[in-house]
Amino acid sequence: MSPKRILKIQASRHLPIALTANQRRKPKKANANEKVIERIKKANTARHVSEIIQENKVKGFFELICSETYKQMRKHSEEKVPIDVILFDFDGSVLARKSEE
Repeated sequence: MSPKRILKIQASRHLPIALTANQRRKPKKANANEKVIERIKKANTARHVSEIIQENKVKGFFELICSETYKQMRKHSEEKVPIDVILFDFDGSVLARKSEE
């Protein structure tokens, strides 16, 4: 096995992370306006959240998700394993990525 593991994060499973109680700040941190934030809060699916983010050109949202996931995974692995976090859309295109610097 390669010493470097790649953690692929599928948007359909992990975008809702952004809307959990302690993560509701992500759209705001990415400079989304209040109207967009309210639409995100009302979205029923990760696909819908992704569409709202992309339609409104909210910069940095997907990067924030990757960064937070990276931090959590590094902590969970006790910083013993190099980690790459890659966030894909439903078509397999990369939305954002975070790896060791």
